[in-house]
Amino acid sequence: MTTVPLEHLPTDPVGDRQDPLGNPFRFPVSSMQVRLSPDELAKAQRKAVSHSKGAGATRLALLGVVLAGLEDVPFEDVARVLKVREDRLQKMMHGVESIPKGNDERWETIAEILRLLHSVLKPSATARWLRTSIDGLNGRTPIEAIQKGKAGDVLRVVQNYRESSFS
Repeated sequence: MTTVPLEHLPTDPVGDRQDPLGNPFRFPVSSMQVRLSPDELAKAQRKAVSHSKGAGATRLALLGVVLAGLEDVPFEDVARVLKVREDRLQKMMHGVESIPKGNDERWETIAEILRLLHSVLKPSATARWLRTSIDGLNGRTPIEAIQKGKAGDVLRVVQNYRESSFS
């Protein structure tokens, strides 16, 4: 069994290097306060790679897409947007816990929101946008609307941004 030495698991949030175990996500960011030891993390990553087939792989890829779109967003806000507890999200990211299929539709909507949003807004402004009250959401922030099950409303607002910016 091969383990990845700790010095090969950088904590810089912009590291795009390929994980030696093939994990499709970026390396853990120090602000995420990962509670796995290096051996546990390596084991979980090997498990995720070996079991990443079918729907599980699709969910893992979807999580990766959403996380990439939320790169500059504080981890606690990422968890709120995904409607997952922070500790559970960490486990999903590292393959310790499987991703429930009930997240698929909501996470696909969030991925589309981020895709459209980033066509009209710099990704670095996403965190601020998520916490901005928006008239089209009845004065709620996008995070609040998503938490209340109104991701579709957030998607419509972002679609309107895009339509307005190109007309």
